[in-house]
Amino acid sequence: MASADAANQAAKRKRYEDMKNNVVDEIYNLVIASDAFVTEVETATEELSSLFQNMEKRQSELIKQAVLINKRYGSIADLVEEKKRPKIGETSSSFETLPMSYCKSTRRFLDDSESSLERHNEKTAKEVDNLIKKFNEGVNMWNKRSIECSGIVADKFLILLNRKDTSSNTLDPPEGFIDCCGKSLPDRIIFVLRNGKKIVGSYNSQSCRLSGLRKMFDILGTHSMSSLQFFLFTYDGCEMIFISAFDHEKNEILFPGTPLCMDANGSYPLLSNYFQITVENKHLRDDCFAVEISNEFKDLFEDWHNFQYINIYSGTCCWRLLIRKRDDHHCATIEDGWKMLCDGLELSVGNICIFECPALSYDQFRIRVLEGDEDI
Repeated sequence: MASADAANQAAKRKRYEDMKNNVVDEIYNLVIASDAFVTEVETATEELSSLFQNMEKRQSELIKQAVLINKRYGSIADLVEEKKRPKIGETSSSFETLPMSYCKSTRRFLDDSESSLERHNEKTAKEVDNLIKKFNEGVNMWNKRSIECSGIVADKFLILLNRKDTSSNTLDPPEGFIDCCGKSLPDRIIFVLRNGKKIVGSYNSQSCRLSGLRKMFDILGTHSMSSLQFFLFTYDGCEMIFISAFDHEKNEILFPGTPLCMDANGSYPLLSNYFQITVENKHLRDDCFAVEISNEFKDLFEDWHNFQYINIYSGTCCWRLLIRKRDDHHCATIEDGWKMLCDGLELSVGNICIFECPALSYDQFRIRVLEGDEDI
């Protein structure tokens, strides 16, 4: 019965991974399409601005020429015979009116051009808003299909980052996201960054607003925020919202570090729990298929799934272990990854391995290796 449940769980995870990969592909396609559209808009705007500047320059040149012609004709009129002066004076008068007439017509044309440019900018802003709206609607439709197929409740939405957002602690999700998931969102939300760091936030069902993002900006630092433009928020249907970031070229940014490294504000995550293993002869043999985690640490592994992957960090190195909860033995065992960990750390008999995890991250651990006579 346990093996059948495990197989079902593995199959569900496989389907979920496939659907997640599909939505990422759709996101990249939409982002690429939006990039081409924005490029075309920027090119058209630059051409209009250049045309506007050229018209102003040409206007100044023509006015100067008209004034110069008027001066020349005025000088000629003073030198001709008395009987011809009225005729030339009439010509001079017509040139005197030329700059004023040209200014009026040119000013009307420039006013019309400026109005056209304003309408163009308004239309561009509306198209960008529609693009983001269509993206969120497309994600909602995809999630509805995935819910029907897998029974997993999840939703996504895309946010265009403004400068003022980096100093804000709140976020207003799109209406489509609230309509789909607003009733299932708990008061307590956990934001998860791509490097595994977790941030405790909240959701206000009255204002439909998410809070707690200022700590994310503190963790990432202002130097990292300058290169960001889009944030993708993925709700897992329970209490976690996963956050991915994209730069101005629509490339995803993988935040440096690990869940246990120092934040940009100089602080480290608070370690809240641990388990330890003392290395024995049997743990170093090639036929060691399982390493038992003592029931002494059951408060920790009771938070794990029946089959739980955990990441182990030491400096810049990382290992991935598969943990299995053994109800028949009332303990947990390491089923996969132990051999690579032993080889990487060059463990020997008598070493004490201490695995420490921060609050809320029971799948992310820092490892310390002590000799048998060292104090823990």
